[in-house]
Amino acid sequence: MNRLVLAVFAITSIVFTNVACSRSSGPSGASSMAAESAQKGASAAAKPLDPKTLITEDKISRYMIYQKETISVAHLAMGAATDAYSKSGGSQKGFIKEYSKDERAAKMAEVQASALAKSGLEQREAIEIMKIVTVYTTKATIGTDQMKQAARNEASSKYGAEAVAVLDKHLPELSKLQDEMLTAATGR
Repeated sequence: MNRLVLAVFAITSIVFTNVACSRSSGPSGASSMAAESAQKGASAAAKPLDPKTLITEDKISRYMIYQKETISVAHLAMGAATDAYSKSGGSQKGFIKEYSKDERAAKMAEVQASALAKSGLEQREAIEIMKIVTVYTTKATIGTDQMKQAARNEASSKYGAEAVAVLDKHLPELSKLQDEMLTAATGR
C-alpha cells in the first residue's frame, strides 16, 4: 500500500516539477532559473528521450543525488497538491492553476534547481527516470516472487537486460529513497 501511495506522490512530484519550473518570480529568482531549465527542456521536447539511455549506472547515481535533495520539500509538494486538488473541484486545469499559485512553489522551485544542478541531470531526464524508477521499484518489491520476476521481464523487454541489472543493483537504495520520500511527504 505504501508503494501505491508513493506512486501517486511521484505523479504529484512530476506535476510539481512542471508547474513550479514554468512559474517565474523574476529575472534573478530560483523560480526563474527553474523556468529557464524548463524552457530548455521544452525546446528539446521534439527529441524524445530514449529510456534505455536513462537507465545507466551514471544516470541512476545522478538520480539518487537528485532524489536526496528533493526529499526536503516532499511535504511542501504534497501539501500544495492536496490543497490545489481540493480547490480545483477535480479539474486538471484548475489543479494546475491552483498549484502554480501556491506560495510553496517558490521554495520547491529553489530546491528543484539546486537538485538539478547538483545531480547534473536535466529536468526532463529527472522526470523520466522518476517515472521508470517508481514503477519498477514498486513492481519489483511488492507481491509474490512470480510477480516480481514478471516485473523484471517486462522492464527487460522495454529497457534491456543491462538497464534492469542497474536497477536491480540499486534497488535497495532506490526503495529506501522512495520510502524516505513517502515518509517526508506524508509526515509518517
